[in-house]
Amino acid sequence: MNEKHYLNNTLGVVLRLKKQLNLFLILLVTSVVYFPSFFFKFTYFDDHVLVLENQDFLPHWSNVLAAFKTEVFHVFGGGAGYYRPLLTLSFIWDAHWSKAAPFSYHLTNVILHIGVSFLIYLILKQISNNGRLNLTLTLIFAVHPVCAQAVAWIPGRNDSLLALFILLSFYFFLGRGRHFFLHQYFFLCALFTKETALVFPLVLGCYYFLCKGKLRQGREFTAAKYFSGWAVCMAVFLMAKH
Repeated sequence: MNEKHYLNNTLGVVLRLKKQLNLFLILLVTSVVYFPSFFFKFTYFDDHVLVLENQDFLPHWSNVLAAFKTEVFHVFGGGAGYYRPLLTLSFIWDAHWSKAAPFSYHLTNVILHIGVSFLIYLILKQISNNGRLNLTLTLIFAVHPVCAQAVAWIPGRNDSLLALFILLSFYFFLGRGRHFFLHQYFFLCALFTKETALVFPLVLGCYYFLCKGKLRQGREFTAAKYFSGWAVCMAVFLMAKH
């Protein structure tokens, strides 16, 4: 009995170390690939408007609430219709540390991409038991050139932020009722990041009805409950936007 208990504990430790090793590998590979971007300058393609010409607004923590009352291109007086306060909040965070120097902004972009890569790996682990395939797919995503714009171009972080919140919402969606409020909270964060998050409930509905036979038992999906939550989140977003 003691030997069996010892073997189970040892196996558990090995599995935890393997999981941490995989996450470290994702961190290492992504950091090496995008390390040169830490030293990139501004492109003067939207980043000069969002950062350089916005230095009267960004460096002050007192403008956190004001970010929810203004359009992201408010320097131009608004009118573009881009209501993305969480993007502005991320720039406020960077401006607090580096003002108009580009390093902090590029560092945040890389950290966001690493976070998204971690989430993809964790979600794949919930969906598939093929650890080697999960790691391979995550590394392909982490270094794929299609992600270069979102990482290397400062305003491109809006896509990384959106992916981060969408994936967090999906991760907790897989937990069903146990994480219902966390799922809805991160969906709301996604809405306040980019308007395209409005289609996420449709994607989730399709996922459920296509894959419900493969979902874990004991995690009942109550359609009315989830659709009500999504409707509330979208109503809050639309009221804040208008």
